[in-house]
Amino acid sequence: MKKFVSTFSALSLCLILMGSGCFSFGGSSNSSAPGRSGPGGMFVSLDKGETWTANSRLPKADGVKSLQSLNVFKLFQDPSDPEAMYWSATGRGMVYTYDGGRSWAQPAAVTGGTIYDVAVHPKDRCTIYITNGKIISRTTDCSRHFETVLTYERDQIRSVDVDPFNVSTITAVTEKGIVLQSKNAGVSWDRIATFSRSVQVRDVYYDQFTDGLLYMATLRHGLYVSENGGDSWKSKREAIADFAKANEYRRLYLHPSKPDTLFWISRYGILKSEDRGDSWKAYELVTQPGVALINSFVVNKDNDQEMYYVAEVGSKGSLYYSSDGGNSWTTKKLPSDQMPTWLHLHPEDQGRLYLGFTIILPQ
Repeated sequence: MKKFVSTFSALSLCLILMGSGCFSFGGSSNSSAPGRSGPGGMFVSLDKGETWTANSRLPKADGVKSLQSLNVFKLFQDPSDPEAMYWSATGRGMVYTYDGGRSWAQPAAVTGGTIYDVAVHPKDRCTIYITNGKIISRTTDCSRHFETVLTYERDQIRSVDVDPFNVSTITAVTEKGIVLQSKNAGVSWDRIATFSRSVQVRDVYYDQFTDGLLYMATLRHGLYVSENGGDSWKSKREAIADFAKANEYRRLYLHPSKPDTLFWISRYGILKSEDRGDSWKAYELVTQPGVALINSFVVNKDNDQEMYYVAEVGSKGSLYYSSDGGNSWTTKKLPSDQMPTWLHLHPEDQGRLYLGFTIILPQ
């Protein structure tokens, strides 16, 4: 068992590190790894994870196609339109929905590669920035056409975000710790900070409540915080040092309705901070720290006593739900035996839960 869990850990790490090249890029779910069955793609639950329906229809001129062979790397929410979402499909570009996932469409210019990040303009739903690692592209006509606004061949661009307080300011981070920023909506870019190449940056997020506040997550060097728009950064690594393997990053989740409140998802488990990462408390989960590989976590913005996460122990995935702020958890069955990779709550209908899967190929 220990050997198998270690093997799966490598698979999950492959998803985070590479984004593509590790898993199925299409085809039948029958090609999945031994012991795994069921489709990939997206599912939706209208009853907090009790029942699920496939949410992977792609209408085309020659009929409705299924997206259940597409892996879900990430799902991104439009901040101004609750029914608009963007699905990064590992190795297959991006698809999007404007009707809450009842149907999807694919931009003609984004049909290959892995889109590592999508940043939707907070006031103009038709302006979107995406990165495939080497370039940042922008559309201003709701994904009909894209133009390149940044090419960066020396490193891999991992994340991009739009400043909600100054929407002309765009910040991007590269895997080796270069922070790039545009003050004019991508027309020109400056390097504003440089980290050690060993930090392996993964995600950057603007805080929606405080002007100038950014969070940057790294693969094994913890959390960094900037309070001046990215010009300088403070490491919060020591604050989580007491939690074994907490510096092995999985996800960073910013509380959707409470300022300064963060959830740090790692190999340890789930940690919560209410002071921008200066101090943390751990949740007691169903499994012991370090046993489950947690792939995604969400909180009900209107009632944060309700929270969910998806995780795998060995090759078995489950959904975990708490109605009392994480004091106790119930386990719910998933609609596929493939790897659950992304969980998302509808921003207005907090009983509507989306779940994306990745098909694991035989080794």
